[in-house]
Amino acid sequence: MLIISIIIIQKQQKKLKMISTLKALHLSLKLNTTKIYAGQGIGIVVELYYSGNNPLYINVSFPIVFSSSTPCGTQKLVGFKVFKGYYTIENISMAKPLYFYKPSEYYYCPVIFAVTQYKLLPMSDEIQLIYNGRLQATMHDVLMASLNGYWIGSNFTYFQPGIYTVEAVDYFNQTVLAYFTVL
Repeated sequence: MLIISIIIIQKQQKKLKMISTLKALHLSLKLNTTKIYAGQGIGIVVELYYSGNNPLYINVSFPIVFSSSTPCGTQKLVGFKVFKGYYTIENISMAKPLYFYKPSEYYYCPVIFAVTQYKLLPMSDEIQLIYNGRLQATMHDVLMASLNGYWIGSNFTYFQPGIYTVEAVDYFNQTVLAYFTVL
């Protein structure tokens, strides 16, 4: 009985530690406006801020590439998609994301670093990409985009009148939604 109690307490302490770590991770999504006219742009900023006092290490065994407004994606721990229509957390998995680059083109992407570990720096939005103990890069865990339309096949179209949903996500399965209207 005593051994079982100790195991339960240890599991509870691990769970509490995980909850407090998640509370220190703040995913934010900001739009520069909530209303635009067709042809105008919308500014989007997605940020993951870590408010912990000590660095947070995340070991990975595969590349992490989140979606963004470019065809190459990003190695940051955040990403975003835009959908035409009003969606909530409950139904966004049924939505089809818009493309902000011509899907039929070939693109030359920047170097994708080999990463075995991410290090989130305390009280900041900075992350370090580490490969087998060697620092590859330090960057802000922020995505910024200014968008005024999207691609349907080989045709570019400006945002059409209606409501659009922006979904920001992070490596820790946090999701934030924001909305804008095209008049």
